[in-house]
Amino acid sequence: MNKRLSFVYTYYECLQKANRFNKNLVIRYKTTYPERKNYTEKWDFWDSHVSHIYLSNIASLYGKIDYNVVPTNIYYSYIEPTLNNIPFVTSLEDKSQLDWLYTQHAPMVLLRNIHGNFYINGDSVNNNQVDISGVLENVPKVVVKQAVESHGGRNIQVFERKGSVYYNKKGNSLTLDYLLSNFRSNFVVQEYVRQHPFFAQFNPSSLNTLRVMTYRSVVDNQIRVLNVTLRVGAPGSIVDNRKFGGYAIGVTPSGYLRDFGVNNKGGVAKVFNGVKLNELKRIVGIDDIEQVAIESAKVHYHASVLGFDMSYTDDNKVKIIEVNTWDLGIDNIQQANGALFHQYTDEVIEFCKKRV
Repeated sequence: MNKRLSFVYTYYECLQKANRFNKNLVIRYKTTYPERKNYTEKWDFWDSHVSHIYLSNIASLYGKIDYNVVPTNIYYSYIEPTLNNIPFVTSLEDKSQLDWLYTQHAPMVLLRNIHGNFYINGDSVNNNQVDISGVLENVPKVVVKQAVESHGGRNIQVFERKGSVYYNKKGNSLTLDYLLSNFRSNFVVQEYVRQHPFFAQFNPSSLNTLRVMTYRSVVDNQIRVLNVTLRVGAPGSIVDNRKFGGYAIGVTPSGYLRDFGVNNKGGVAKVFNGVKLNELKRIVGIDDIEQVAIESAKVHYHASVLGFDMSYTDDNKVKIIEVNTWDLGIDNIQQANGALFHQYTDEVIEFCKKRV
């Protein structure tokens, strides 16, 4: 990855998003000159393009200054490609491999298309001989999604069985021709994950996942959970992404939801589907979820930061929905949880300084 080229693109895109977010905040924190100076001195060792908007946005949400808030453009242009060997780790995002990598914790894949070829149970199948009804074996509900290059919940469809045919919400039937015309290649047909009632209560139409960010310390090589964020979809949506109207809700280190969620337009909410965040008990399954994330991250030696999207099912099992190795959505994370690296910020800065 050419870090310099990515910087030019990332700086203006990130700044535009941050300014749009700032305009919609009900309360805006106005940084002082000394605060801006301190922030710049902490982060401008790579480049002078350090905007104070990131510092201000997080201070507006939390009511206090934290110089560890990472400028989004600095993270994507310099930090992420330094911590992760992008060409090596990108392949880990392939959803067609999830059940091969995380056997116990991945949704069951009923049919996969890899580079234009179909596979059932790992065995290749002649494309003209794929029997959709036979593959699904009367599973009541399935999800079809792109297996690669699918950040942001793009082109995810849910099909439910009615009689012997599967239909999505638009009335399209799940056939081989439909799959090939709408998804073309590199896609999977998975079992539908039924989430635990604790997570369904916020919005029952979407699979509300936890983004668990892990960090392999550049000092002691130990894996730690940096941040956990609950994503809640918009009413009626099948995905939980903020791009489609969802909210990000931070999780405290002790496993409780924070008392507010935020969308990508700067909107803040404290009640979801009639559920008041400040009245909830500890998140169901949070200890198991974090432990699975840590164990899963241990085998990815080329990545120091990973974003696991995880679900907890109605039968108390942890499922890894996908793994993100780049473009981890740090706006969501920092707006919901505060500074990205917390107490590990300075060690990350020192490590990256030596390698950029």
